[in-house]
This record gives sequence, structure tokens and C-alpha cells, in this order.
Amino acid sequence: MRSDAENLVRINQLKFIGKILSVYAHDLNNQLGIIKEASGLMQDIVELNKSKDKGLKEELARPMQSIYSRVGDAAFMTSKLSAFGRGIAGGEHSVNIKEIVGELLVLLKRMAAQRQIELAADFQADIPAVNADPLMLRFLIFCLMEDQLMRLKAKGRLVFKTVRSGDVLSLMILSEGEAERSDKKRTFPDGMAQLIAETYGLSIAVNGRDSCINLNL
Repeated sequence: MRSDAENLVRINQLKFIGKILSVYAHDLNNQLGIIKEASGLMQDIVELNKSKDKGLKEELARPMQSIYSRVGDAAFMTSKLSAFGRGIAGGEHSVNIKEIVGELLVLLKRMAAQRQIELAADFQADIPAVNADPLMLRFLIFCLMEDQLMRLKAKGRLVFKTVRSGDVLSLMILSEGEAERSDKKRTFPDGMAQLIAETYGLSIAVNGRDSCINLNL
């Protein structure tokens, strides 16, 4: 039987999945809305130019470029969500830290933009894979990231950095910018990151401003 701690983590894990999907869906709807608007503009241009084709190509060029760009953005976002979905089954296996963090940076871009916080990555080259539960690792990263995000003033920056020391790979989440006290409700209860780490044997360090996850290679 699962312990109470495991059950609590699993319940909040479902909230984490729901949060990712809702943020993604909003972003994708924005892209599709712009595509719809650009398509309508193209139709209007065509209607206005039924009797005069001169210059039609030039007038259509801008909305067509917008459509191509937004379709590309939507396809890129969908590919990241697809990668996220492949890790939902759980269980430990070989995990690429760069790919996991990269997925989260794309899927949570809007969440950071709402608080005017920039997300950035500073990865070492040729980082080996680690053995971990990819969903739990994503969940842990999100909990740490959300807490730090809420403590930064607008125009701040969160940097995801990797450092390897011997057989340990450290993923650091560094806060840059002015701090502020935020009473805004988090998605998860206080201490969830520590509970995840303790329940699944992961090592983390948190100092209130920065955080670090240590993974054995």
C-alpha cells in the first residue's frame, strides 16, 4: 500500500498535469485565434480585389506570413506537449535533463510572461542522461520554479543551469532580479517540493531564492 505521503504526491501530480494542459491550451488557442483573424483578413482582401487583381499578391503577403508563422509556433508547442505526454506513464528510466527542462520552458512560457519574468537556460555541453522518473522530475522542477516565479518582481529572470561534479549532475534554478513577497496562491501546498524529494529519494537544496536538484549519474 502507498503511504499517505505518496498518495498526497500522486494527487498533486494530477493537478500538475492539469496545470500544464490548461496553460498549453490557452497558448494554442491564442495561436489559432491569430490564424483565424489572418485568414479572415485574406478573405476580405480577396473580396475587395475581385474586380482589380493588381497588387493582390503584395496585399496578401503579410497575412500569409502571419499564418505560416503561427502554424509553425502551434506545431512546435504541440511537439513539446507530445513529448511531455510520453513521460506521463511514470517509472524510472534514462532521462535527458536538457529535453525535460526545454519542454517545461516552452509549455510554461505564458505563465512566466504573465508575471513579466524571462525564462532562460544555461546548459553544459554533452551532459549524460540520468536515471529518474521523468514525470516526477518535471513535477519537482515545476514546484520549485513556480515558487521562485512568485517571489520575483516583474522584469526578473529565472535561469536553469546544469553543473556536473563527478557522478552528480546538479540542475540549478537561479533567480535574477528584485525579490518581492508574494501572497499569491500557489498551485500546490507549501512543502510539496520537499515532500516529492523525500518520497522519491531525490536530493534538493532550497534557500528561499534559488534551488538545486542533485541527480546521480
